[in-house]
This record gives sequence, C-alpha cells and structure tokens, in this order.
Amino acid sequence: MLSEAGQQLVVAPEGFAPIDQIKLLTPDVAKAVADDAAVRETFTQLFGGWR
Repeated sequence: MLSEAGQQLVVAPEGFAPIDQIKLLTPDVAKAVADDAAVRETFTQLFGGWR
C-alpha cells in the first residue's frame, strides 16, 4: 500500500481513466458459487465439452 503522499505520485497512463474514477467491482461470491453448475452447462452447450 502507498502512503497518501505516494498515492499522489501515481498517475494513470495516457488514455486511461484517472485513478480516482476507477471503481472496483465487488463480486457476489455466494451467487457465483450457486450459479456455477448452470454457467458451466451453458458454456458447454455453447462451446462444446472436452473430448
């Protein structure tokens, strides 16, 4: 982790959003686990299974 002063030195590369505008997505882990089998089945239907 950077100190407050260190954070002020970090600049996003040209063409990227400013760091203070970047938002992290917080995953819904329980939903991901619950949906895992259905997502895998859909993927297999779309792209086929292992051969």
